Amino acid sequence: MATYSSSEQTRSALIQAAGELAAEVGFDNVSTRAVAARAGENPGSIHYHFGGKENLFKAVLMEATQDLREETIPAILANFEPAFDTREGQAEAVRSLVHTMIHSFFRTGGPLWQCQALFQVLRKESALRDFLMKEVLTPYMIINESLFKHICPDMSREEALLHFFILVTPVCFHADYMDVILGVLGVDEYSEEYLQAMESIIVRQTLLFFGLQDATRERGEQE
Repeated sequence: MATYSSSEQTRSALIQAAGELAAEVGFDNVSTRAVAARAGENPGSIHYHFGGKENLFKAVLMEATQDLREETIPAILANFEPAFDTREGQAEAVRSLVHTMIHSFFRTGGPLWQCQALFQVLRKESALRDFLMKEVLTPYMIINESLFKHICPDMSREEALLHFFILVTPVCFHADYMDVILGVLGVDEYSEEYLQAMESIIVRQTLLFFGLQDATRERGEQE
């Protein structure tokens, strides 16, 4: 009779293996045998730890979005309301959104498969995409929509979402086409300087549109 380790290490190895394979070939083409082989585990361990392949894949997505769910979204929700009513606070909220989004995608030491696996899911309608939208992306879009509509009360929901899509596009592009961009840059990962430059460009463009570009300067002068 087969026995399976209940250790967190085994569970983590299966998630890592499934994520790597999903990034390479897409979730639809990942088999439980391939996951178990890469993780060095018995195929039955997937059912033991997750109850099946679908729950394993959900665990992969939750792992890939851990920072966004557990650090970014709660922090933004907690800090936005007091900041909404001042230009300086609104500018800082925009900067916080961009910074935490970039950090969540490209945090130092995070495995490359995480971004790639996420975008594999988003390309095709599926139960996994519905799960990702419900648990992660929709709450994040609501936060951005609320911020933009607070800055410009007359802005429609459609326009607020458009600004969100424009804001996230450079980050998503760098995540989805990471292998190509890193190859062009001739590096193994995005440097901190590169990510800071990306953040600065996105923030400046967004603040300029909303007429908040002087707010951060005002704050700097006061300090």
